[in-house]
Amino acid sequence: MAELGVAVVGYGLAGEVFHAPLIAAEPRMRVAAVVTSAPERAERARAAYPGVRVVDTADELFADPEGIDLVVIATPNRTHARLATEALSAGLPVVVDKPFALTADEALEVIAVAERADLALTVFQNRRWDSDFLTLRRLIEAGELGQVRRFESRFERWRPVSKGSWREVGEVADGAGILYDLGSHLVDQALTLFGPATEVYCELDSRRADVRADDDAFIALTHDSGVRSHLWMSAVAPRLGPRMRVLGSERGYLTFGLDPQEDALRAGRRPGDGKPWGTVDPEHWGTVGTPDDTEPVPSEPGNYPAFYAGMAAALLDDAPVPVDPNDATVASGQTPIVIDWTYNQGGLVASLKPKGIDWKVVIPSDAPPVAAFYNSAINKDAAHPAAARCWMEYIFSDAGQNTWLKGFALPVRLQAMQTAGTADAAALAAVGAPTTAPVQLTQAQIDAGTKYLTDNWKFIDIK
Repeated sequence: MAELGVAVVGYGLAGEVFHAPLIAAEPRMRVAAVVTSAPERAERARAAYPGVRVVDTADELFADPEGIDLVVIATPNRTHARLATEALSAGLPVVVDKPFALTADEALEVIAVAERADLALTVFQNRRWDSDFLTLRRLIEAGELGQVRRFESRFERWRPVSKGSWREVGEVADGAGILYDLGSHLVDQALTLFGPATEVYCELDSRRADVRADDDAFIALTHDSGVRSHLWMSAVAPRLGPRMRVLGSERGYLTFGLDPQEDALRAGRRPGDGKPWGTVDPEHWGTVGTPDDTEPVPSEPGNYPAFYAGMAAALLDDAPVPVDPNDATVASGQTPIVIDWTYNQGGLVASLKPKGIDWKVVIPSDAPPVAAFYNSAINKDAAHPAAARCWMEYIFSDAGQNTWLKGFALPVRLQAMQTAGTADAAALAAVGAPTTAPVQLTQAQIDAGTKYLTDNWKFIDIK
């Protein structure tokens, strides 16, 4: 079985407690390198992961990336975009801890670098695998609440005296503050569940004397779907509110307390240690109902290991990355138009629909569409040429061609299949058939088009 060597850049709380243990728990990954300049952290890394390579700086790692298949950026927030760009420029796929970047422009720049290099890029939004989030998603998809009208979500603490970490006493320009910290999760969960926001209201306060960034914040979102999200994050809440209160047209969902996985990781537990992982005891389950009819609802187990399982699948099995930064820019409305191949964008239609996003794939009708063909051949030195020929025969059969069609790619035999009535009608309707004959661009035309879009469209790339 293939094993991916993973480098963890930064070995503080995020790198040591969250990323490294989850990487080590994934059967197709290993912690191959750690970047830290702190001697005590370096010793802990060597003790936890025998044989791990430890270097002082990211520059050392990127200059000699042998044995590294994936880089995880778990450094202070202000360095995320820069280090992600440097890793991608070194030819390495990247996981970026949240927040992905400090500004939308920074985020779009990193995405553009990844697209130009054709490398996997994702962001560690592990709270999509929290028990309460998974439970709520199950309830919504099953229609248990009716039509959701209001989503209330909180991450609150009582910490009247700061611990003095950069996250609390740093400047906003450093990515400090509770909005960048816990707010990243709350906003991501809201947009993932209910789609893009059309209106945003925010309150930011610094309540403690030694804190320069925000430590108490509130965000109100009005989603395009009609749902209203109210999101609280605070380090100075002497009375903690419910983790989630969700109001639907038929019933509501109410839950208190936090997902157990963070506490388990901080205590030194690891997924796969022989004990149940991410489970919530029945006395801590949330409740569903109305004032006159309320019942406990079993909590889905939390599943942080799913993130790196998904990343291994993305790199080894050509699966999608577990969290797609492009989806985030579409959901936020920052990417209204994409010029891309149909097979790349077609899959977004179904995945974005539950979020209230009506993403459309359109083949222009006022000019010939652009096409590119995949070439296939049988190697004369193939170990089993007969088997290879059978595969090729399948690829060009009606069944094989319809498989391409279901993947939002127009098969080369489409016209003949339409004449014979063997094309999958539903799949063809989802892609959309061109009304005029496609053309293949010359290299000169590709170069000219790339220059035009580079000069006139922001962060657009043609591959």
